[in-house]
Amino acid sequence: MSVLGGWNLGVNAFSKNPATAVEFIKVITDDEMSRIQVLHPVWAQTSPNKKAMSDPEYVAKNPEFLKALAANYAVAAARPVTPAYAEITEAISQEIMPALYGEKPVKDALAGAAKKITAVMK
Repeated sequence: MSVLGGWNLGVNAFSKNPATAVEFIKVITDDEMSRIQVLHPVWAQTSPNKKAMSDPEYVAKNPEFLKALAANYAVAAARPVTPAYAEITEAISQEIMPALYGEKPVKDALAGAAKKITAVMK
């Protein structure tokens, strides 16, 4: 299973220029800017913009990545909604990262993460 996540854009309620901020968000997320972003050699990434992700030039340059991405989406699930998201993320990070670096057995890391998450959820 893979977990879906993403970025959110918004305008702070205390913004001095909310209309300008909204216009900026519209510009950087429009079809053409999204296409430029996915085709740029440094920024090349996924985009929530379906038009950019299906651009023929992008598809031609990234067939293996798109195949892997499709396989990932086939088994992905949205992250659960919880007010304790930050604490759960911290618990996972603190326990799993040492296992990824070979500093802790995986079984111990999973048990430690489960213990911390259970404590947060009580």
